[in-house]
Order: sequence, then C-alpha cells, then structure tokens
Amino acid sequence: MKLFLISAQDEFEAKAEILIRENYGDRNLRLHSRQSPLWVVAAPSENTPASVAESMNMTDTKNSEERVSGMVVQLRDYFGYDSMAIWQQFETWSNE
Repeated sequence: MKLFLISAQDEFEAKAEILIRENYGDRNLRLHSRQSPLWVVAAPSENTPASVAESMNMTDTKNSEERVSGMVVQLRDYFGYDSMAIWQQFETWSNE
C-alpha cells in the first residue's frame, strides 16, 4: 500500500470526507487539530497522486458542482512528534 495525504480547502471538507469514505473505506485517517482538513489514506501500490486526486474529483475536467479543490501528496517518509496511534497506523498500512 501507498500512503497519500489529502488536503481539501475548507469549503470542500464535507464533499472530501464523503469521497474519502466511498473510495478508501476504513483505510483513511482524519488528522484532527490541524488548521485545514487533512486525511491520510492508504491505496493500492499502483495508485499515484494523480489517480487519488481523480478519485476525489480534484480535476479541472469535472463538473464544477462536484469538484473538490485541494491537493494530494504521496507520503514516502514521515517523522515528527504526534500520537503513537498515528505512527502505528501508517506503519500497518505501509506494510500491507
């Protein structure tokens, strides 16, 4: 699995959350206590930031009413001081 960080602009938070649940089921983690809505999702290895963004309707070809503004970043390395549960979940998904 690959890990991706999804950051939706504030006004698209509700749409993003619905799409994340639809597309990534229980392989998503909302990062709380952040300035803007952030999630980490685990997707099969063949996925790219572009394919994840497309699943989130983050493209300029989609109907503007369905579009979500934001960005997707592939996480390859991570480090910091945060909840141990976050690091353990990242490790679990990375090893799948």
